[in-house]
Amino acid sequence: MIGISILQLKESSRQRWQYSTNHMDGALRLLRVSPLLDKCNPIIVLDEFRDLKWGESSSKPKYTAISHVWAQSSFVKRTAKRVNRPLSILIEGDSTNTISWHGLVQAARASKHLQSEYIWLDFLCLHQTSKSDKKLQIKNMGAIYENAAGTLVMPGGISAAQRVDKSAGWIDRAWTLQESTLCPDTYVLLDWPRKHSLTVGGIKDAEFKYLGHSIAIIRLRGLLEARVSTEDIYYEIDGEEEEGLELDISCFGEDNTAIMALWTMLESKGDPYILKSAAWRSMWMRTSTKPQDMVFSVLHIFNADIEINYSRSVDDLQLELAAKTADFPGLAVYRSWYSC
Repeated sequence: MIGISILQLKESSRQRWQYSTNHMDGALRLLRVSPLLDKCNPIIVLDEFRDLKWGESSSKPKYTAISHVWAQSSFVKRTAKRVNRPLSILIEGDSTNTISWHGLVQAARASKHLQSEYIWLDFLCLHQTSKSDKKLQIKNMGAIYENAAGTLVMPGGISAAQRVDKSAGWIDRAWTLQESTLCPDTYVLLDWPRKHSLTVGGIKDAEFKYLGHSIAIIRLRGLLEARVSTEDIYYEIDGEEEEGLELDISCFGEDNTAIMALWTMLESKGDPYILKSAAWRSMWMRTSTKPQDMVFSVLHIFNADIEINYSRSVDDLQLELAAKTADFPGLAVYRSWYSC
């Protein structure tokens, strides 16, 4: 399926990213990977797919969806400041949010490795100043991640890859629960200044891959297993274990209960009771600028249809969600499962 190019922006222009009037509300928009990898002057090329039908696999472009946090980690902030490649994005009114071209290029390199032609990123693919577009896009959020060829987690924010041993707030954000559990091929993008491979005890499916340019990817499930496992974690150089190089996995954040809840969902093998009860529990652990997102961010997990209306209270939305998922006892099941 061929998209319509609606926006372009070169890094050399130093201009702010903002939408014009040539978009269609609710349409899927994706960033082309190849132009971002131009060595001399990376370009954002935004394509819009107006006749997309999610149920028809032949009509879907191959894209990688990005899961990240708006509040950048300290490590990512320092990296973005050092490389000095800012990209300003119009958010609301005349306010802006600044990310970095550096992280976009890193995401493009990882997406190319995953054989994706496009990237989906909320900052650029959602019209941040259009309430009507955002309302429709939030409704489609689950489908966007579920139909992605791969999901790329950037725990410290989109501005740069995160060091595995540096803390980030990714696990605390409401939307990352749904983003990280809908696509089976979900990886973490890491700042990796060495060419050492990562091996974790008896874990077989970590799928660590060094991509050059001081970045690496590792399967989310494998890195989470390393985080909760009692197995030894060590580096290998040319297939030989390197002693004395210990690994601290802090990139997901410090909330061990939230990390375990996510791990439970990934290990559920599709069991609806475990999935939805873990989602109920996670809802109380996470935060969002808009409290209503605590409910809107898990609708696809519950397969629940609730109107996207930010004038309603979060309590009211939670009651409706509970009413529409009454056949899943949710929190009670999760607690009983965990107490075994």
